Amino acid sequence: MYRFFQLFVVLLLSQAAFSQTLSVQERNLRGDYFERIAIDVNASSARSYQVVNASHTFTALAFGIDRSADFGQSKVVLDKDTLLIRQEIHASEEVNEQLSQLLHFNSPQESVQLLLDPSAGKQVSLHFINGAYSHLADSPKRIKAENCEEPASIPQSEWRAGLPAPNYSRSFTQVEHVIVHHSAGSNSATDYQQVVRDIYIYHTQSNGWSDVGYNYLIAQDGTIFKGRDPLDGAQDNVIGAHFCGSNSQTMGICLLGNYETAQVSEATLGQLEDLITWKLKKEGLNPLASSAHPANSDLGVIAGHRNGCSTACPGENAYQLLQTIRENVADKLNACGEMPALQAAFSLSATELLEGDTLYLRDESQGAPDAYRWEVPGAEPELSFEVNPSFILPQAGSYSIRLEVSRQGVTSTIEQVNAVTVLPREEEEEEEVPLLIYPNPITGKYLRMEGVPSASIKSIYWVNAQGQVIASEVPEQEADILFISIEMLPQGVYILHVQTEDALIKRKALVY
Repeated sequence: MYRFFQLFVVLLLSQAAFSQTLSVQERNLRGDYFERIAIDVNASSARSYQVVNASHTFTALAFGIDRSADFGQSKVVLDKDTLLIRQEIHASEEVNEQLSQLLHFNSPQESVQLLLDPSAGKQVSLHFINGAYSHLADSPKRIKAENCEEPASIPQSEWRAGLPAPNYSRSFTQVEHVIVHHSAGSNSATDYQQVVRDIYIYHTQSNGWSDVGYNYLIAQDGTIFKGRDPLDGAQDNVIGAHFCGSNSQTMGICLLGNYETAQVSEATLGQLEDLITWKLKKEGLNPLASSAHPANSDLGVIAGHRNGCSTACPGENAYQLLQTIRENVADKLNACGEMPALQAAFSLSATELLEGDTLYLRDESQGAPDAYRWEVPGAEPELSFEVNPSFILPQAGSYSIRLEVSRQGVTSTIEQVNAVTVLPREEEEEEEVPLLIYPNPITGKYLRMEGVPSASIKSIYWVNAQGQVIASEVPEQEADILFISIEMLPQGVYILHVQTEDALIKRKALVY
């Protein structure tokens, strides 16, 4: 009997702990679509489930903690599901708190039960988001895009109905890269219009952005939503807020769902490829090519968020599809006659080198080749099948370069005879050149260089740890100290190459 009494008391205490209601320190209401609640967490409340009531129903929820804190094993209980709270990968650095991922719910909620990890700290905010709507946007007929045309999509005027429209001065860019993201949200939500509205409210109210961060969003059923509102400008060229703080030259596409755990549906993949095909046709871009961007010196025309900074986005399962997407887009462009004819072409890092120097070659072929064969007789190695290879030129003399590219059985060849001249190396030559660079490590936007007059400099370029070549402009000013911009260089170790009329000078530098 006594044992039964003990169990009964434990159950009562557990239920009481589970149903405790946290006291709210501050409420910030914005219409019926957003509410931010600030709560103080004490030692006892951090060890038991707590209840927080919202002022209105909500369809999504996010949390905020101090930037020095950690969500740890903090959890939420809703719809009989227990969900871990994780940090948001797209959160703004300008917000004074660390935000969690957005949690979506299939039905409106009125309260939430949460268990906060002590590592989350003593100050926690809850962001209740209500993306519910009365007007259902008309779903566009998803007819297969023909002739590389723009696929149908839902405009902002439909999915955003009833929410405040953004009001800010838009900026636009010439797109050179299409960046693929995932929302890292729910894989089970089926009301995609509500999910997009939730994301819009989260981006504008929690993140403090002017508008939703992406140019387009694609649901699991293939429905495309127009994202950031361009007002009177072009939807595909309005600058968003999605790529590692370097959004110029990019168009962002977000796939709804979490593709660390789920697979990309055929409907989503097909619409993504059609949308990218239309954009690349419009801009005349090669889906298999790459070019320099402030976030990556060799960024693919089609790339993932993780190619610009440290993040799992767009999720491993989506990221592994990017090469297939590039090839499928190339096939679509070929089918509608938008890919240029296959034509081999390349550029080289220098035409004069010293014995033992490395020559870097960069493919500039047209027509999206999918196979490469480089030949440099006498070099080490003499043969390469890489897209942008490098060769060591061991002896003085002249070296010829031959490139053969192919795609779907068609080939194109280019050969440059005596393309590079290699001069004998004098051991003391480098020491005779009093080239000084500073600061090193480089922490600002410019590297200062002195000891070589700008009039004698023929070219300046950087080589990163992967052997990729990044060109740099030769300063026009005549001065004792020259300023070299390093804004296009991500953090890392580089070898600065300064080609003068008399020598090739190298200096190691760290961009920090």
